[in-house]
Amino acid sequence: MAMSLRYTCESCGFTVEGWDDGNPYVGYENGDRDYYYHPISESEVFEMIMKKGLNELRRGNALDHICMNCESITMLDPYHDKMVCRKCKGTELIETYEMGGKSCPKCEGKMDMGKMGAIS
Repeated sequence: MAMSLRYTCESCGFTVEGWDDGNPYVGYENGDRDYYYHPISESEVFEMIMKKGLNELRRGNALDHICMNCESITMLDPYHDKMVCRKCKGTELIETYEMGGKSCPKCEGKMDMGKMGAIS
């Protein structure tokens, strides 16, 4: 099961939701990724790979990161991706699930410690 926390800026009300489990994927040698979410069986993942017709390079988990420069959310795998915002190319990124107590990317206020959001 996955759980989200909703963080809100104590000054301006800006809100961001962070999920605790990330976005699992299969990566291919051409750079493409297929993301898969629970519930999914190993055989369904294998079937997804076979439909693609490409060699699997690796499996990973891309976490949602918020850019502190432009406020966009970017899915990045910290073990395999350059930690760079895809929108503005900024490098000041924070995992969305770790926003509690951090500076607000919108106004520099302080984010609260988070309230429980969705569970899936």
